[in-house]
Amino acid sequence: MSPDSHILDTLQRATSTRNMLSATRNSNGRFAKKTQIPSPRSSPVESISSSFSDYDIPTPDHIDTEIDISDIDSEYHHSASPFGFHTPVHSGIGNFVSLDTPLSSQPSSPPVPHPHLPNTFPTGTDIFTTPFTYPPVPPAPPAPPAPPVPQQRRRMSIQRIEMFFGDGRDSENPQDFIKMLEVSFDHDSSLTPAQKCERFRRHCRSTMDAEEWYDTLDATTIADWDKLKTAFNIQWPPRQRIKPTTAERTKELRNNLLADEDILKRVEKGGITVYGFAAWISEITRMAALCDTGNAHIQSVYETLPKIMRDQVAETTLTDWATFATAVRGVSIAKLRDAIKEETRHKAIEEQLADLARRARVPLATSASAMEELQRALGGLSLGTPITPRPYVMNAPAAHTGGAQRGTRLFASYPNSTTPAAPAPAPAPYIPAPPRAPVLFRPANERLVDLLRTALPQHPDTAAGHAAYVRQIADYATQHGSTKPHETRPYPLKPGTLAVSTGACFKCGTDLPRRHTSRECFSATPVPDAELRYRMVAAVCHGLIRGPQPPEGFVAQAVRMIEVTNLTEAQLADLQAEGAFITEIDQGNGNGLLV
Repeated sequence: MSPDSHILDTLQRATSTRNMLSATRNSNGRFAKKTQIPSPRSSPVESISSSFSDYDIPTPDHIDTEIDISDIDSEYHHSASPFGFHTPVHSGIGNFVSLDTPLSSQPSSPPVPHPHLPNTFPTGTDIFTTPFTYPPVPPAPPAPPAPPVPQQRRRMSIQRIEMFFGDGRDSENPQDFIKMLEVSFDHDSSLTPAQKCERFRRHCRSTMDAEEWYDTLDATTIADWDKLKTAFNIQWPPRQRIKPTTAERTKELRNNLLADEDILKRVEKGGITVYGFAAWISEITRMAALCDTGNAHIQSVYETLPKIMRDQVAETTLTDWATFATAVRGVSIAKLRDAIKEETRHKAIEEQLADLARRARVPLATSASAMEELQRALGGLSLGTPITPRPYVMNAPAAHTGGAQRGTRLFASYPNSTTPAAPAPAPAPYIPAPPRAPVLFRPANERLVDLLRTALPQHPDTAAGHAAYVRQIADYATQHGSTKPHETRPYPLKPGTLAVSTGACFKCGTDLPRRHTSRECFSATPVPDAELRYRMVAAVCHGLIRGPQPPEGFVAQAVRMIEVTNLTEAQLADLQAEGAFITEIDQGNGNGLLV
């Protein structure tokens, strides 16, 4: 069977099926009960048409019954459905009619045909031979006109250019000004050379040197930007910068120290808040890139770090600056906080122990010594007979035999007294007294006078200076042996070290590579132990550190100092007889006393 005849046969069977279904409905629109629908023999369409040929004529007994399709062949049981058998049928005018719709519910008026379908369909083979004509497509609307192109505006420079004075002020760099002006040219590529020169004139401060110089240029120069720039560089040449040498950069590198209190201090670095140790390592790596490309100073910089940081950074990272910087930046903040707390606790304990040790070095006077002092004080008492005051005798002579020298001054100091001492009947030659027993406590101001009076000269850091220093140590050993030095028994200072009471370390006598204490000192060339003790005594005399505390009930007497530079030897001897100390102090450059 050809495809055309098969389709026509299908349409005819569908029409007959619709008529049969319409005839088998009762008054309520329900289908009459059938006897049996046989299985399809050739095709689904032929099965449907042949199955309806076996329907019985509806009778009144079948009004309330429905078609039973439970015995349909299993070939059609693809899926269960709750609905009845439903087959749409074409109406002939382009619509489909449901077969299970009651006849009474059909509209009385004919349905409105579809506007784009023909009223009748062709029959036979015309359905395949007659071409279908589609309705004409309406013409497309005209395209809207293109919007007008907006006029491109000149972009303005984001950064403001300051007016140029040209008078050489420190806050102005002519080369920076010309660079900023050329940056503004990049935002407007349509500028001509003459317009660039005009913009330069507008940025010159009125009535100032730059504008006056511009007005003296010829017309050719102010019309060509290259010529104007050449003339500008001649008038304001670039400033020559003094570049530091490698040695200076190395010294700056080693002096860039990280203090304990700056480790976790918050600082601004490039607009970002960072910790102090991170800012320090950034600066160190920048400086090292300029002067230490061979990684020769990593060890020395590492040794200047606080002990807290050295404990967190392993020495195995000192191979190069990049590895060292990575290790410093990778230090745990939590571990640093714990280490700082522990270090603070240790320092507090050490200060308490040192305070207890200082108090233990000042014992109370024994009963025997107290009795001796009382007997000596009461021994000269008498009733009705005035006592001639006993002259004060010094430990060692202090007056110069040849008078005061130029560049020095002599001062006489003695305790204040409301009753002036009686003058000696006649000046007597000075007789050294035997050394007194050491006093348990002396005020710092009195000790400072002796310290300045007895200090030994410090020799320079040269070969001759070191030889003289060795002789000084030998002289001290000959005179005092292993006795510890103090303010009246000075010890020579090592050449190349700082003077006493200047903030230098007691152990090494310097403040390099940074100011540090004796506990933090790691110098390989410390000073002798006797010099270390002498520096500590000097710090006590100057009041830099606490010395022995006065006993209970002690009242210190103020020391008065008067200048006696121009007195004669006899007058100085009279002052000594009255109990005054004669102290020689170097005047220096005449602008004040150098202590």
